[in-house]
Amino acid sequence: MSAAIKMIHVAKRELGMDDDDYRAVLDRATRGAATSLRAMTDGQLQLVIGEMKKLGFVPSSPTGTSRKVKGPFAPKLLALWLSGWNLGIVHSREDQALIHFVERQTGIAHVQWLRDPRDAAKAIDGLKLWIAREAGDRRFAYDSYRRFIQMYSDVVLGLDHHEFEEILEEYKERNELTLDTQIDADAWLGIIEKFKALVEEELEKPFPQDPQEQLWGAIGAVFSSWMVPRAVTYRRLHDLPSSWGTAVNVQAMVFGNMGESSATGVAFTRDPSTGEKAYYGEWLVNAQGEDVVAGIRTPQYLT
Repeated sequence: MSAAIKMIHVAKRELGMDDDDYRAVLDRATRGAATSLRAMTDGQLQLVIGEMKKLGFVPSSPTGTSRKVKGPFAPKLLALWLSGWNLGIVHSREDQALIHFVERQTGIAHVQWLRDPRDAAKAIDGLKLWIAREAGDRRFAYDSYRRFIQMYSDVVLGLDHHEFEEILEEYKERNELTLDTQIDADAWLGIIEKFKALVEEELEKPFPQDPQEQLWGAIGAVFSSWMVPRAVTYRRLHDLPSSWGTAVNVQAMVFGNMGESSATGVAFTRDPSTGEKAYYGEWLVNAQGEDVVAGIRTPQYLT
């Protein structure tokens, strides 16, 4: 395979092109003279590369120079970009490649000028969709994202989780489904948009996309929960001093919703109902922890 053909394949991946867009570029570059790369002359291959560059493709620089990615949404974009790199989807780790991706999604020439959360959402969600499509498990990606929106909106933003459940139940009823696991990737994508629209309608601002804002919002919600009436009453009933305080652990997510080979559950060294010193636990296939404790689905027992 020639260097030019390799570069075209890299450009297709980095630009996130589907097959129709790719064929259109080949047709436009060669004026319909060739649709196969192997059948093209060196001159035609260069014309294709030229078309790719017009769309924002930046060949890797031999000197490794790049423009630094900065701005409030840069950490989230960089994290996603490197995830795509680790998955073999993104083929250039250079900042400039990410900058051009953002420009194609938003029309904004540099990440550091990305200030409006709505513009940031276009770039971040566009990158998520590309990674999900290329990774081959779109349903898992969208299911995880909708769970995050739903949980974060409830615990951190203070929205009623029943409003999100109503959107889910309405979709399942309309399509004669009984379980969340029966909802496919395209349907989750539509539900995500409804979730985000609900957040913006209720709060008059879009769902937060800045990872620092998301993280500190979650941390603050944990500390705030220490003094809610239910927690105060629980400590009083069990003679626990408020001076003990609480703490927050930040750790990587383990996914139990990646298919029939994944699962989630809870386990205890005592029976929580009787206090008996015996192992007790419940688990679910293709689910996340909230599904077990919220009673959304009937779990299986460990013992």
